Amino acid sequence: MSQSTISGTVNVSVTINTIGPIYGVGNYPSPLTILSAGYIEPSLQGQTGVDVNGGTLLNEGIINGGINGGVGVFLPSSLVTNEGTILGGYGAAQATGVSMFGGTLTNGRSGVIEAGNGAGGGSGVSLTNGLLTNFGTIIGQGFVQNSVVENSGTLLNYGLITGLQSTGYALDIMGAQQQTIRLSMGQVRSVKMLEYLA
Repeated sequence: MSQSTISGTVNVSVTINTIGPIYGVGNYPSPLTILSAGYIEPSLQGQTGVDVNGGTLLNEGIINGGINGGVGVFLPSSLVTNEGTILGGYGAAQATGVSMFGGTLTNGRSGVIEAGNGAGGGSGVSLTNGLLTNFGTIIGQGFVQNSVVENSGTLLNYGLITGLQSTGYALDIMGAQQQTIRLSMGQVRSVKMLEYLA
C-alpha cells in the first residue's frame, strides 16, 4: 500500500484517495500523515482543508479550511486521528472544524479542533454519523458556537468540549433518541438537547 506525508506548506485543498493512480495537485494516496511541520490552508475561499474521501489521515500539524466557510476536515466514512490542530476557515461565513458523516475521528490529548474564528463562527465538530472520541479540546466559536452538533452517532468524551462565548451550547444534541454519549473524566460546559418524536 502506498502512503504519503506532508511536511511543509500546502495552499490547495488536499484529497486523500484510496484507489487508482493519483493525478493532480492536492491528491495524496492513503494513508496520509501530516507531520508537525505540515501546514494546510487552501488559498481559495470556502475550500475544504482535507477531504479524507474514504482514506486514513494522521494529523500532527495544522489544517485550516479556506477563509469564509471552508471546513477544516471533511470525513464521509473514513479514519482520522488528530494530534495537531484542525481549524475551520476564518471569516464571515460559518466554518466547521470537522464535518463528519461517518467513520471514526479520534482527537488525541494534544489535539485541538476549533471552528472558524470570525464573525460567522461555527461548530468544532458536526457529527451527523460515526464515532467521535475526544481526549483533547473541541471549541465552538462566534455566534454559532456549538462545539459538537450531534445528529446521530456516538460521542465519547474524555477531554474538554466548550464554546468560547456566553451564548450557545458546547454540545447541541438533535434527535436525541439516536445518540450515545459517554462522558468520562471530561468536561462539557453546557448542553442543549432536542428530542424529536418519531
